[in-house]
Amino acid sequence: MRVNMPAARDRIICAVSADRREVRIRVSGEETSVPPLPDLDSREVDALIRRLIACREAMLPPISRGDPAPGTAVLTSNEMRWWVEPSPVPGHVTFCLLHPGLGWIGQHITPGAVDRLVTEIRQAGTRETRTTRPR
Repeated sequence: MRVNMPAARDRIICAVSADRREVRIRVSGEETSVPPLPDLDSREVDALIRRLIACREAMLPPISRGDPAPGTAVLTSNEMRWWVEPSPVPGHVTFCLLHPGLGWIGQHITPGAVDRLVTEIRQAGTRETRTTRPR
């Protein structure tokens, strides 16, 4: 299975092995190709994703903290699930989403934020168009 990464456009090519246990990543430059990376197993891909996320978090410009504009590409999956547990942060709960490619991502949120989230989820089903509201 080949996956072309849109931002680096045609420079980054990923291919999943036939047994789906490794991925091959190739990066090419404008004039020369970068030496190939070794094939990576799922644990190594997870580590690479986490490092790339940490690098992106440190980069400029930062990812906007505002709501995405209509038409913005959003990473979605029909295979996601959620999980909530008491947070180690006093007065918060830990709200997590499981993405089949990223793994668990979460945030410590206050009970008030939980109430707003539940309200917005309920209201989203009745909205015809997406609106941007402050959080």
